[in-house]
This record gives sequence, C-alpha cells and structure tokens, in this order.
Amino acid sequence: MGAARFTWLHLTDLHVGEKVAAPRWNNAIEQVVLRDIERVTQRTGPIHAILFTGDLTQRGDAEEFAAFDLILRRIRAALPQDVDPVFVAVPGNHDLTRPDEGAAVIRALHDWTADPSLRRQFWTDPASDYRVVVGRAFSNWSSWADRAIDWDRLSNVQRDAVLPGDFLATIEAEEHRIGLLGLNTAALQLEGGPFEGRLCINGVQVSALVDRLGDWCEAHDAAFLLTHHDPSWLDEDGSEALRGEIAVPGRFVAHLCGHRHAQARTLVVEGGAVARRLVVGRSLFGIDWYGDHVERRHGYSIGSVLFDERGRTLRFWPRWDIRKQAGHIEIESDQSDTLLDDGGTPPEELGPSPRRHTEGRSSDGRKAEPPGWVRIDQSFLDKQAAAAEDEDLLSFFGGEDPQWPEVASGRIPMLSAARRLVDDIESARDARVTVHLVVGPGGEGKTTAVMQAAASLGRRNDWTTLWRTTAASAYRPARLRWADLRAEVRDGAALCVVVDDAHDIRRDLDRFLARDDINRLLASRGASVHVLLCAHEDEWERARPYRERWRRTYVVSTLEVRGLAFGDARAVVAGYRASGSLEKLDATQDDESLAVEMVERSRSRASSGDEAAFLGAVIECRTGVSFEVHVERILERVARAGADAGLASYPVDLTP
Repeated sequence: MGAARFTWLHLTDLHVGEKVAAPRWNNAIEQVVLRDIERVTQRTGPIHAILFTGDLTQRGDAEEFAAFDLILRRIRAALPQDVDPVFVAVPGNHDLTRPDEGAAVIRALHDWTADPSLRRQFWTDPASDYRVVVGRAFSNWSSWADRAIDWDRLSNVQRDAVLPGDFLATIEAEEHRIGLLGLNTAALQLEGGPFEGRLCINGVQVSALVDRLGDWCEAHDAAFLLTHHDPSWLDEDGSEALRGEIAVPGRFVAHLCGHRHAQARTLVVEGGAVARRLVVGRSLFGIDWYGDHVERRHGYSIGSVLFDERGRTLRFWPRWDIRKQAGHIEIESDQSDTLLDDGGTPPEELGPSPRRHTEGRSSDGRKAEPPGWVRIDQSFLDKQAAAAEDEDLLSFFGGEDPQWPEVASGRIPMLSAARRLVDDIESARDARVTVHLVVGPGGEGKTTAVMQAAASLGRRNDWTTLWRTTAASAYRPARLRWADLRAEVRDGAALCVVVDDAHDIRRDLDRFLARDDINRLLASRGASVHVLLCAHEDEWERARPYRERWRRTYVVSTLEVRGLAFGDARAVVAGYRASGSLEKLDATQDDESLAVEMVERSRSRASSGDEAAFLGAVIECRTGVSFEVHVERILERVARAGADAGLASYPVDLTP
C-alpha cells in the first residue's frame, strides 16, 4: 500500500436563514471563509469529502435549503484542486420544520425518559404516530437530501431505514475504502427548550442499515461516525447504545458532530480500551452571542488520515475567526487547540488499517468481488460445477430458471445466442466502452444465454467478468456504479459487467456511462469495459430514451431473442437424451427429427403471439401438455407444498 491521504472538510451549524446573522455572512464573512479554505487546502492537500454535521438551515424551509445549495457551490468552487469532493450531511435540530407544540404526540414525547413503552413503540413501529410526525418534520430535509447529497458517488449506500438522515456508505479513495455512518440524533428535538440529556439514538438505526457493524468497519481502512449532537445530549438509553453497540472502542477513527458551536477535540480511554475520539466542530457562522453571556467563535476544521507502510496517521487543522483592530474578521488557526507551526495538530498514530491482510480475498484465496456482484472465473465455475446434481438439471429441463451449477457444468447445451454474444463482445474489445443488449419476450432463453456467455468469458485470463446479483443486502439489489467497480479495472485487461433484469438499473446505467473520468482511467490503463444487459422487451421499452443516448456514444449491439433455431433445438434434444429426460419425446426417433418437431412447435407459438416460443415449445414436446398447463401444475405443486408446511396460499391468475 503506497502513501496516500484521505482529507475531509468538516463543516457544521451554518444556520442559513438566521435573520440576524445573514447580512454579515453575505457582506463580510463568506468571502473570508472561502479564501481561508482555499489557503489551508493548499497546505493539507485536496479535499476528498465535505462532511456537514447538521443545522444547515435555521427552520428547515425549502427556501433555506435552496440557499444552502448556493453556498455549497461556492465552497466547492473555492477548492484549488482537480478532485471534486463527495458531499454528505446529517440533519440537525434546525433542519426540521417544527410541529405544533400543542399536538398530542408532542406532549406525549415529553414522557420519553419515563415511559419505556413509548420508547419501544417509537423504535419498533414505523407506522406509530411518533414516527409519522418525525417523518413529516424532516420532509424538507429528505427532499433536499435526495438531490443534494452525492449518493451516486458513494458505494454500498443504505439510508433512511429508521429515521430520515440515517445512512451508511463507502467512499472509494484510490485503493482505500472510507466508511461513513450518519445517524439522526435530532428526531426528538421537535420543539424549543433544553434538551441536553433528553435525546436518543438506538441500535436499530444501525442494524436496519447493516447486519454487522463491526464487520463493516473492519472492511474499511478508516470509518467515521457523523451525528449532529455530541454524546452529552443523549439520555441513558442513547448513551448506552452509543457506547455499547455503535461506537465500540476502536471502530471509528473519529465521531464528528456539531450543535455546541464550540470546538472540542477529546480522546477518552476507559478501562484500558482503545480510545474513542470525539471532534465537535465550531459553527461555520451564526450569531456572536448565545443568551446573555456566551460568546461564540465561528470556524471549521480539516482532517486528514495518511496511509503509508507504517500504518495510519491522523491530523486536524482547526480554524476560528478573529476580529482585527480594523474591525474586520479573519480566519486563523484555532489557538484553543494544541497546534504545530503549520497550524495542524500533532500527528496521532492510529496503527494499521482494520482491513485484515486477507481483505480483498475470499476464504479460498480468490480476489473478493464488490458487494452485490459475483466474480465469474475458473475457480467459481469449478466450484459451481462440482455442486451440480442430476435433479437440478432435470428441473432446468422442466422449465425452471437456470442456476450457476447447471450452467457451469456444461451439461446445458451452449445456445447460439450465447455464442453470438461472446463473438460480439470479443470483436468490440478494442473499444473503450461498449454496451450489448439481449432483449425479448419471457421464456426465450435470454438468461441462460447471458449466463453461458459470462461463463465463457470468465474462463479466459484476459477478462474480468462480474455478474450482478439481485440481493446485495436485505434491503435492495446491487446497483451499477463506478465507485463499486472501478477497482476491477486492470491494466490492459477487459472488464465485462453482466446484468440480468437490466430494466431495474437503466437510470444507474445512464450515469454509469456518463463518467468522463472513467474514460480517462481506461485510456491511461489501456483497459476496456463491456456491459452485457438482459431484459424483457416490454420492460426495456421504457428505457428507449436512455438507449438512444448510449447509441450515439458507444458501440451497442442488440440481440433480439425469439423462437427456437434448429441448431439449438438439436442441442436441447441431445441434452434431454443425455440426462434421460426425453419423457414424451419418441426415443426411437433420431435427434434431427425431434428437433424439427420442436422448431415447428416454436414457430406455431410465435405466430400466435404467445410468449415463451422457445421454452414453451421444448416443454410441450417433452411433456405432451401445453406450456400453460405445465406452469399451472408447477404452481399447484408449490401451493400444496406450502400448505403442507402451514403457509398461507393464494389464488394465481395466469390471465395474460
């Protein structure tokens, strides 16, 4: 691992829309802040992420969020670098629209600390009145976050599972992986008044985002926890969840937060455990006094983790404002902290990356695939082939979807569509990026063809082949994003990304193909990327506007699969005969005549406008009943099996 840095800009508590301070920000302060950020980043190196820990706005109005967007654009423009930082944020108690304080739900929440049943209902029942009120209060935040946070530039994103603003994501920074966990701590602060020691977070916020937080942290080179409030604002339950379940010692490089409008950097060691590091940021800008006596100093900080052969080293560059004799404000090094001559904190040694030395390898030594993807290579295919059983093959020949053991075994005949796909992709190898589409009605063997094509490419050392699964997590299928896949680009090699049910990711694909930085990366490495898509024709028709844009830019081959070619029919008959599953087919006839019978049946179905001209024909010839009756019998068997197991059954409507 070579020397590299991950550097972030920590901002908090801007309170856009605060009437008293707004004129001073616009007239005198914003330009000073932007120039200071530009100056400091020349010393710290490029910013990879902007982390904002809440209270972006004063009242959570849509207009205030729009005004914040303008300020954010100016901050980005002030960064003297080629790198465009990723922007993420968590909400604060001013980023919500407060409900009527007299509402019954709000009054009930006053009993939060004394009523365990209320707390239990809040955390376990998404439809409870309490959660509904919270969702409404953060509705402007949620709408803003959908469009403003750089979700598409993060990988493995999970968000808004329990509370608005909760999220889990990964930043891919060169060869390093940075984990971000953001949690909403402001959900109970729905009205004014003192809330210190009355707020709460809960482990369910995290478990709804990731199954095992400890494993997730260890899969990253550094992980950070983002909240608006620091731990002193949490009640007993929240503090216990934070200390015992979430921010377990050693998991996070730092817990970044705001709310206090005062800078604090603490390192706490308890009972000899690994230290927890809390970094509270100053308000970026606001009013100068709180109440009658508390003077506020504004500012921000930059943090950086250096990765080298010795391990990880952490530093911060905290900044604060100071009024000069001439009456103007300047931003300087925050002298409330202990700093070196360059304005940064002394280096803190964090030790080696938590990513184990086997990270990037599966248990059998293969390179691990990105989450939600399967690497199709010789090792994978050998393992799958060894798991193939005769009954699985018979199930496939009986009309069930193809699975990798049957495909890898080679006992399913190679379809002509699969050979055509491999030829098309190989012939376009020298192109930088290509898209290849397989489309057609259901039951035409599309999935089998693309799996066979993927297996063929996966057996070749000069190709990297990835297959998209439909269950990257318990919450949503894998997405198609460069942040997940760019590490798979090898010098001089070709990457083939294979996506079945491609209509599900057509918007992802549009963004995937529009990244100029990836084209530059491919050019510099002499590599290429080929996207193989498979979709039902009706679903794919909705993607026509996208497809036309791709056609203007990329070499796109389209293979429409419909019906049964004679060569495929002959191969299917041979497969039936070899597996002993000819059934109603006349075993005394030669394969040639049986293939002719299948092709004629396929043409008959196609001319009648029926789907499954391929699968329907071979099933009807083999079973002696219509394809529709065959499917009904399968569903009846499934229903009976479910009833025997005590499961509820439902009528199935097969009407087209």
